Amino acid sequence: MRQIAIIALLISFLGCSDKDDNDDQSGCSGLACTEQFVTITVSVKDPVGDPVALDSFAVTTIDSGKDITREVNDSEFEMMKASGTYPLFGDEHRKTYEKTTVEVNFKGFDESDQEIVSAYFKVGADCCHVYLAEGETDIVID
Repeated sequence: MRQIAIIALLISFLGCSDKDDNDDQSGCSGLACTEQFVTITVSVKDPVGDPVALDSFAVTTIDSGKDITREVNDSEFEMMKASGTYPLFGDEHRKTYEKTTVEVNFKGFDESDQEIVSAYFKVGADCCHVYLAEGETDIVID
């Protein structure tokens, strides 16, 4: 009786899989991706080349208006303001946009919530990481 229980247990383990047979309809299974976390950034500068410190920024998809702005803590945001570099699209969106592209709008605002920069991009994701398909990430504002 004990042998039957052990055999049944082994059969159930052998029949189990961490993957559902329908998990990989995208054709990405078995692909070796790097462990790095990719983020596409925009650099906002004035005409002299000095970084522009935005008081807030937003990234939305054009087709649905969905807000995909990365949440950052205060110290991260202070570093962004000092460098004028802000996240546009990162690997946190890879699965959602895998093997597609999406048009997004980056907007930056001053302390009175007035829009001072607006730029459009086409971004996408492959099986491993996000990428920039169209758009100039170096933004110069007056």
